[in-house]
This record gives sequence, C-alpha cells and structure tokens, in this order.
Amino acid sequence: MLAPRNIPAAYNRSWSAAVGAMRDMGVSVTRADQGAGVIEGTAGGASVTTIIKTQPDGRIRVETTTPDANLAEGLSHAYDVRMGR
Repeated sequence: MLAPRNIPAAYNRSWSAAVGAMRDMGVSVTRADQGAGVIEGTAGGASVTTIIKTQPDGRIRVETTTPDANLAEGLSHAYDVRMGR
C-alpha cells in the first residue's frame, strides 16, 4: 500500500494507526484506500468500516462503524495505543 503524495504527516500517522488497530483486533482488511480515507474489513462475521478525514481546522477525524460493540471498543483502544494515548 503506497501512500498518495502530499498527505500531511498527521493524516499518515492516523491512517497507519487505524490500519494497525484493525489488524491488531483480527480484522481482515478487504479495502484500504488512503486517498479516499476508507478502510473496510470483516471480523467474526461483522463488517467494519473506518473513515479518516481532515476537518476544516486541520484536525484528523477517525470514525469506525461496526455492529459489534466489543469490536468497536477494542478498535478504539488499539487505535489509542498506537497513537500513544
């Protein structure tokens, strides 16, 4: 997976943390489109979608949706750990 050119470092860091968190939680990543800011996959039959976007103020927003509440919590924790929080 090559990163598109001219992507800010903060976005790249968030992207890498989100992809890593999915893998940490056993999500089989089926789509990872950094330019579009979308990561999709499945884990235990549950679909997972993470969207990463830069907000107007320059902050990075990461939103993950899955019907599995335990997976959602695990992904959030794994992401925070990878971000050093």
